[in-house]
Amino acid sequence: MRIGANTWLGYEPLFLARQQQTLPQGVSLHEYPTTAETLRAFRNRNLDVAALTLDEAVPLLLDDNQAAIALILSHSHGADALLGQAEFKQVTDLRGKVVGADSLTLGAYMLGRALELSGMDKKEVEIRSVSLEQQEASFLNREIDGLVTFEPILSRLQRQGAKVLFDSRSLPNEILDVLVVRPQQLNKGQRRQLRELVKVWFEHTETLVTQQETAMQLVMKRQNLYSNELQHALTLLRFYDREENQRLLTGQDSPQLRRTIENIAQTLHRLGLRPATTIPPQQPLFTSIGME
Repeated sequence: MRIGANTWLGYEPLFLARQQQTLPQGVSLHEYPTTAETLRAFRNRNLDVAALTLDEAVPLLLDDNQAAIALILSHSHGADALLGQAEFKQVTDLRGKVVGADSLTLGAYMLGRALELSGMDKKEVEIRSVSLEQQEASFLNREIDGLVTFEPILSRLQRQGAKVLFDSRSLPNEILDVLVVRPQQLNKGQRRQLRELVKVWFEHTETLVTQQETAMQLVMKRQNLYSNELQHALTLLRFYDREENQRLLTGQDSPQLRRTIENIAQTLHRLGLRPATTIPPQQPLFTSIGME
């Protein structure tokens, strides 16, 4: 079974499992420089499982009725942000300026919502596509005035004086991370691997939540963060446990999560990021095969 993820801090439990050799037998983790590439690989069926933000997963769910959410990983509470150069104090200061974003993924959504909630239109800024591997250099070289990014890049740029103008705390229940699969495409062995992967995921999230020394050292090295930066970054996201997943995917909170997905679909349309699309009421958006 092949799983894909990018370098977002919230996916680190997967990479900890790979580093500590606790991934289930036969499961391979593929690292992509951007979520757009993870999404493309999943669409092209080069991956069996994809780690995505919910706003990236929603278009996939709209376009592929075989895809479903198998796990809610984490919730960003300030770990995704719109940064400005040191002289900027608020989002409206970016009017007429150049803002970098990974325009195909979360960046476009975050920027659109930041501008919208600040009473601005996206036409009032120049949006420049900047890939994750180029973001730090582009910002530090002042090629851009603002940047939509996330941890660990967020902490590394704050270290250099970047100012947070807007972050995901202003978007409750919108910036979630999920695992997406095509349940009908998984054979019996892959379903077993997915269940084992979910178990390993929860084990490694616990090592970060409790800030166990070995896990923290591995993440600090991989993400190029100082100890205090990692500790702070972990306060900006919250990992969901097994019980919360059961409520959200199959229990009493499932209708609420479905409404959140429908609202994000409407927001994507309002921001001009995709055509208007209605999710059929009978379309299953969630699967419990990883929790069985």
